[in-house]
Amino acid sequence: QSMKERIPQIEYLEVGVNFSESANAYDLMQYSRFQSMEDYDSFSRNEYHQEIKAYFSKITDSCIKLDCEF
Repeated sequence: QSMKERIPQIEYLEVGVNFSESANAYDLMQYSRFQSMEDYDSFSRNEYHQEIKAYFSKITDSCIKLDCEF
């Protein structure tokens, strides 16, 4: 199952793979959208999301996070 299927608060989820060979480029990008800040907060605390974060923290050197509201 995908994260979107397992976490009902996710309204939209897309993952992109970087094609640039630039030294300062990152490999993956996740774009998620939520109906409300409450949904985002629930997603942030979700057990499955925490498992995914823990996995990626083991296999990556660094991560950049950007949370914004439109």
